Amino acid sequence: MKTYKHIMLISSILLAMLNACNKPNESKLAQQKINLAYQLLQQGNINQAQTQLDSVHLLYPKQIEQRRTAKHLQDSITLIQAQRTAHYSDSLLQTLLPKADQQFNNFKWEKNDKYEDQGRYVHKLLNTDRNTQRSFIQCYLTQNKQIILKSYYCGPRNINQQQIQLNAQQNTLSAQGNNHTFQDDNQVHEIMTLNENDALNLLQFISEYQNQKIKVILSGTSNYSYFLQDSEKKALEQTYSLAILLKDIQQLEKQLDYANRQIQLYSSK
Repeated sequence: MKTYKHIMLISSILLAMLNACNKPNESKLAQQKINLAYQLLQQGNINQAQTQLDSVHLLYPKQIEQRRTAKHLQDSITLIQAQRTAHYSDSLLQTLLPKADQQFNNFKWEKNDKYEDQGRYVHKLLNTDRNTQRSFIQCYLTQNKQIILKSYYCGPRNINQQQIQLNAQQNTLSAQGNNHTFQDDNQVHEIMTLNENDALNLLQFISEYQNQKIKVILSGTSNYSYFLQDSEKKALEQTYSLAILLKDIQQLEKQLDYANRQIQLYSSK
């Protein structure tokens, strides 16, 4: 019985040694992936190279030297990607910034230094002074480039507006907002302010249907309706266009700033 157990033990040891001999060298396999990643990187196939380097860390966690080499190559990939992003973002910015400057010519800077801490860019056709005694939609950009849309109502009695609805070609879009009411010269003035997402949706609607009649319905304890003038539709469409353009510029500026910080970090390694 002891002889049988002894034979089985020896057999197990020999089998383990045989498997060890037949097992591929992990160091060589890891190096093969690194070499392939380097070739792919030279060919400009960055994503495929990154996949090979990731597999080195995943499949061969004990191969410290190869993982260190893989990390250096990954740093090179990060630097290349950052340089590409910086070049792309900067090139696109050089195209968009002059467009924004040109569109700003349609806007006027408004700020009451006595009562306001923040100023705003208002389209020249929608400035407050020329629209004080009428119902209209005013939209402007803050100095931080945030879009603000307000529904103004002016009339002999309160309607307590809580919702604005746009109608065009049997299509409708509505939104709700916060109402502020005051009286001046026997006229009731109500100002309903919308959040930015609703403002952008309404402006997009106006942009899409600017060549059609757009009816505005204000709803509260009672309703009031009117049609947008052609000049208003044009001004609101241009405000929407500038707002979207500025958001694109802000996003590119963030990408460029991050890419430049990555370049600075990985160039020093």
